[in-house]
Amino acid sequence: MQIIRRYLAGIIVVVCLLSSVFSMQSRQVAVYLPMQANTEMEKRACWISYIDMESELSDKSEAAFRAKVHAMYDTVKRYGLNTVIIHARAMGDAFYPSDYFPYSEYMSKTRTYPGYDPYEIMVAVAHEEGLRFEAWINPYRLSLGEETTASFEHTPFYAKYQSMILEYQGQNGTCLVLNPQSAEAQQLVVNQVAEILERYPVDGIHFDDYFFVDGMQDTLPQEEKMQAVNALVQKVYQTVKQKRPDCEFGISPAGNPDYARSQGADIDTWLSQEGYVDYVMPQIYWTDRYVTDGKEVPMFSNRCEVWQTLHTNPEIKLYAGLALYRVGETSDTDLDWALREDNLATQCAHIYGMGYDGFALFRYAYLKENGTQVELQNLYSYLKKQAGILTSEVDAGIVYTVHMQTFGWQEAKMDGIVAGYTKQEKSVEAVRIQLGAYVPKGNVRYAVETAQGQSAWRKDGEQAGSVGQKEPLLGIRINLTGGISDSYDILYRVYVSAQGWTDWGKNGTYTGGGTIQALQVKLVKKAE
Repeated sequence: MQIIRRYLAGIIVVVCLLSSVFSMQSRQVAVYLPMQANTEMEKRACWISYIDMESELSDKSEAAFRAKVHAMYDTVKRYGLNTVIIHARAMGDAFYPSDYFPYSEYMSKTRTYPGYDPYEIMVAVAHEEGLRFEAWINPYRLSLGEETTASFEHTPFYAKYQSMILEYQGQNGTCLVLNPQSAEAQQLVVNQVAEILERYPVDGIHFDDYFFVDGMQDTLPQEEKMQAVNALVQKVYQTVKQKRPDCEFGISPAGNPDYARSQGADIDTWLSQEGYVDYVMPQIYWTDRYVTDGKEVPMFSNRCEVWQTLHTNPEIKLYAGLALYRVGETSDTDLDWALREDNLATQCAHIYGMGYDGFALFRYAYLKENGTQVELQNLYSYLKKQAGILTSEVDAGIVYTVHMQTFGWQEAKMDGIVAGYTKQEKSVEAVRIQLGAYVPKGNVRYAVETAQGQSAWRKDGEQAGSVGQKEPLLGIRINLTGGISDSYDILYRVYVSAQGWTDWGKNGTYTGGGTIQALQVKLVKKAE
């Protein structure tokens, strides 16, 4: 909580493109400007499930498929997201031509291969659009009920894998799963992961929370469940690192830690020891007005704090799964989904203040629902400021933001207000600077110095410096070009570790000389 207080103390809200970011009364139609995806920044992901793929992409020609994928990614990007997590296998199926599972009936009702590789297109287009792509696998699930069970049983793979299949009774009747304790079944999952990595340049392999689900070997001791799941998880991790060391492997367990453990998710080990996962993304699908035993409790915040407590290895990233699908829901127990319209924005502010590395929204279809647009508008406004994306429409002379070690991008500051922290011993790693609406037309240019030397000149809100590379800025130059340079000077100074504030630099002169922790920039009329 101390981190949150420090973080919030530094926030000065600027006038944004969208008014009243967190206003309950705001019901304007959102106007979005696409953010540049930056794979060095925190994860801002969207799950695209088999349900989304069936409704958007099934039974299409190659040209129509490709066009639709572009349209879907445009939707993802317009909300400030930079990663897609897309089903490669949801059940006993594959969304690509696989040697290990039949082609998905969610892509073709007759399981007929379309003559092109849909996954190849989806991965390639994601990278064209500047998005990270993670292949999503449900490791054990083969069916969800009578209908999908019958469908899988009619494929040749049912007989082939029958010795490693378990049946259990779910809400929709008989369900099929791979036996988690079967070494043969574990190897099948590993083989599919290897197949994906060998065929497609995916950026990650993603498992969700379908381990030992309710009704599936409920009497098996929790320790045995965890041993079985961990045996698979370690094999998958090793396979990912052998095939593609730069590829991430992550798991999204249930958001209730005790329930996740009961399903066989060894979250304590995954968040503390290397060799299992690169990240954990708990599904924290509550608000902070949750009614239990007749009392309202801050369930979202409480869950976040528990997961953060478990997160003892900084090499393992911690993300939060957020419940976009619950926006506007009327609930007797989880009240704020219906009572507030800034749940997602405030949840993001909360997790970033605690040091989480990013989030994912469940799921794609709800990006397009009318009832989610105000929430998404508020979330977008928050993310836009956190991403250091500035706008010339701000009522100011100069607007700027810094990316701080640990804290990430700050909200924009303007006209001489301090960006960064002078007391936290955290370095500035990147800057963005933009002219505001109060000045004549022209451009602002800037170059930064790191241990690698001076960067190329950037201008008008572009990023100078690096994000995620742990390279502090050591110096900076800023100047004006165009009409504005005839009537204004630009002044700037930096706070340097162990030295304090430098003298003011002016119109392109160098200022710095050590690790920069804060920045001030202002415009002064030449006549003054």
